[in-house]
Amino acid sequence: MTRAQLRHWLAGRLAEICGLPVSDVDVDRPLREYGLTSRDAVTLTGELEDELDRELPTQLLWQHPTITALAAALVPEPEGETWGTTSAAGGAGVERPPRPPPRGRGGGRPAPRRWGCGRRRRGG
Repeated sequence: MTRAQLRHWLAGRLAEICGLPVSDVDVDRPLREYGLTSRDAVTLTGELEDELDRELPTQLLWQHPTITALAAALVPEPEGETWGTTSAAGGAGVERPPRPPPRGRGGGRPAPRRWGCGRRRRGG
């Protein structure tokens, strides 16, 4: 899903929740100004999880207060490219590069040591 598609989907869902025509939804207007309640935000986040097929934090809509900001946070790649999917035009989307192996516990090198503020190293 591209950013434009996500913005369109979000505008449609917000219009439906608030009882507005889609043409009245401004994607750069803060969601709070539409009277979105916490319950509405949790419901919309759940629907977003279903639409994008991934888990999202419940505070997502408050961290990204506009539809434009939310779409940019959820679809970080440039317009027209989709990660790990096929594009709507039928062409191949851009595949995600493989993740590097985890560090520590079987990933090759051990994890770096972290020292707290009040701890002193031995021998010093």
